[in-house]
Amino acid sequence: MSIRKSLINLLTGLLIRDPWARRQVRAILRTSAEMRNRKLWLADSAPSFSVIHAEKPLVSIIVPAYNHFKYTSLCLWSILNNTKGIDYEVIIADDASTDATSDIGKRIPNVIHSRHQRKMGFLHNCNSAAKKARGKYILFLHNDTQVQPDWLPELLKTAENDEKIGIVGPMLVYPDRTVRSAGCIVLSDGNVIEYGRGKLPEASCVSYRKDVDSISEVCLMIRHELWEKIGGFDEQFAPLYYEDVDLAFAVRAEGMRVVYVPSSVVVHFDRISSDSDLSYEEKNDQAINRKKFCNKWKEVLMTEQATSSDLFTARDRSAGKKVLLFVDDQILTPDRDCGSRASFTYLRFFADCGFNVKFMPRLQHMTSEKWRYASDIGEMGVELIMESHVEWLRANGRYLDYVYLNRPGPAIEFLPLLKRYTCARILYQGHDLHHWRMEREYKLHPNPELAAKAKEMRNIESAIFSEVNCSFMFSDVEVKKIKGMLPHVNADSVPLFVMNVEMMDHFTYKAEEREGLMFVAGFGHPPNADGILWFINEVWPLVLAKYPSVVLSIAGSSMPKSVSDLASQNVRILGCISDEELHNLYSRARLSIVPLRYGAGVKGKVVEALYHKIPVVTTSIGAEGIPETPLVTVGDTAELFATRLVELYQNTGELNARSSAAKEFIGHYFAKETVLRKFSPWIEFPNRNIGAK
Repeated sequence: MSIRKSLINLLTGLLIRDPWARRQVRAILRTSAEMRNRKLWLADSAPSFSVIHAEKPLVSIIVPAYNHFKYTSLCLWSILNNTKGIDYEVIIADDASTDATSDIGKRIPNVIHSRHQRKMGFLHNCNSAAKKARGKYILFLHNDTQVQPDWLPELLKTAENDEKIGIVGPMLVYPDRTVRSAGCIVLSDGNVIEYGRGKLPEASCVSYRKDVDSISEVCLMIRHELWEKIGGFDEQFAPLYYEDVDLAFAVRAEGMRVVYVPSSVVVHFDRISSDSDLSYEEKNDQAINRKKFCNKWKEVLMTEQATSSDLFTARDRSAGKKVLLFVDDQILTPDRDCGSRASFTYLRFFADCGFNVKFMPRLQHMTSEKWRYASDIGEMGVELIMESHVEWLRANGRYLDYVYLNRPGPAIEFLPLLKRYTCARILYQGHDLHHWRMEREYKLHPNPELAAKAKEMRNIESAIFSEVNCSFMFSDVEVKKIKGMLPHVNADSVPLFVMNVEMMDHFTYKAEEREGLMFVAGFGHPPNADGILWFINEVWPLVLAKYPSVVLSIAGSSMPKSVSDLASQNVRILGCISDEELHNLYSRARLSIVPLRYGAGVKGKVVEALYHKIPVVTTSIGAEGIPETPLVTVGDTAELFATRLVELYQNTGELNARSSAAKEFIGHYFAKETVLRKFSPWIEFPNRNIGAK
């Protein structure tokens, strides 16, 4: 396929207007245009760029080449432009090329030219070049590729975060934007399937990080120390075929993992010298090497590898794992609302426990902003299901062991489908008792429409409680309310968050070194705006009468104008802030306020303040569901709220004493051990030895 034809095909990706398509099209067209401008398409052209050559490389990039200098040049140019902030070296493994590749070291400065005088074949060429590598990692990259932005940082991030990962590889795509390989499946008969071929890169089954049977040698990164220990590519598979599959099996035999990283993307101009299928000789070499491979790994193939009918589990090596479908209203935005943050911690918790987790949002409309949140889910190793709910459940419902439904909207919609297509145990997480919150709002703001909605929601929630195996709430108070309504149903409470208690050692609190108040909330939730407006109008004047210089910082997403208009000398409006900015806010404030007049469930803003060792002043509604603790002070009238806030604010010794008790409180009620204990009657955990993150 010609470069021109490939780029024309790639442009069709623009018809699917997602950020990935736009990003990759721009990158490839930019690279190709720049290469043409430098006249590097001509084999006898003079060099017009040089590659990076680090004195102490972290990665040694080995590019095997046999002729096709223009493709090698294009590959090197893409590396130069799309590999920022990483120390690397480039080794050209030249297998006796007869074109301009033969003196590439003179044409493109800084490459390390490893050249054979006679053709040795792919495997020997790679093994020979690897002897010159100096990096912590060795990365093999075919010369007919173009790497895309962030390709290497994403591979490194995955490898560096887990010392048990031995090999990593990217998503390989063709120039027409379809997937070539999302990791490889090795069947029990030794045949290899390059999974995902022909799919679009945003397809659910190829867009999450996962363990795989093997990674294509088109782009494969391995720890140098591990490469040396194994002895490189096994030379019995020379000249090529099955050397990469064999290497992956050898890595796992050392107790290491082989991981596919979809956030790293490499474009592959496959078989650039011919548009034809494999020759007879090549097919024969494949068949011979498959027999060698099957003889070498006979026992592993018989005991660990799947048949062609088991691709659901084979694609991520999840055979034997329990499958848990996690359903929520939409893509989680944990830096914008407490409900998403709670769901995100549980999604990670189940993945860390060893479940094969699938995440299915009820609302599947994607914006450019939401793609960022979607990638966070994929990096956990969780598959994000964006296909039709009905079609996916019809095809895969039989694999599900558990379904974890979140919130009443998704639950009432999905329950009929789940009952039809799966025999899974269905658990429900209400987040809060929605009809109770609505009833409380009605008492403050009476209107017939709200009363009707509260009654409708009560019926919906009652139906859900009666249909699922067990319902969970974040508050014991709400569990008692449910049992009072429906004594026959199963209901229990679980912590709002799964918290890493040891991280609290990084938080220090000295009241005398802090000043000011803070309120953080997602203002898409009506009680939050109502609460802060009440506080400013009725409580704040009483506080300022005592402390006229005190400052209140208000942060949160979806802030309405009625709240942003509160800005003054004593009120800082921060709007939606990043997690880093929020952490800085927690590190400066002396007190956190949660002035809620209605609502339901445990309030995340209270728990997060306590996690950061900051005492809280709130109302009975704000403290509802929080176990009794001196860390939380309650005042329900404006006068009482102000009095208790003022008394506590000036008593730095009392504040410090309360703060020192925070770790014990969080450790008792919000650690992973508590979560495991609560779920154990309903879920069989494959791995209880986890660390909350």
